[in-house]
Amino acid sequence: MTINIEQEILDWYNDSEQEDFVKEEEYNGDVWDAFYESIAWGDKTPLLASGKVKLEEDHGGGEGDGEERFVVFSVNGQYFEVVGYYASWDGTTWDDLTIYEVEPVQVQVTKFKRKR
Repeated sequence: MTINIEQEILDWYNDSEQEDFVKEEEYNGDVWDAFYESIAWGDKTPLLASGKVKLEEDHGGGEGDGEERFVVFSVNGQYFEVVGYYASWDGTTWDDLTIYEVEPVQVQVTKFKRKR
């Protein structure tokens, strides 16, 4: 079953029974920022129509991390990624809020260390 994740997040945001933090003025109607903040804090992880949301990876977004920024979250075994960039002056900017369906892939990484 494919989830219409954009619609579910919008429905979650517009739900009149959401906690006050979702409707705070600081989000200025930015649905993704409100949703991201709720999944970034485990105690506020939302429940969408298709299931509970779990933050899988939260990359970048801080000094020294470079410009790359992305978040991966899952809902009932389906994985989604939102991509953006980080700038120290503005913080994180999400790229037109396109949510991509992704899948976990194992990769082998070779690293090098000094010989003794």
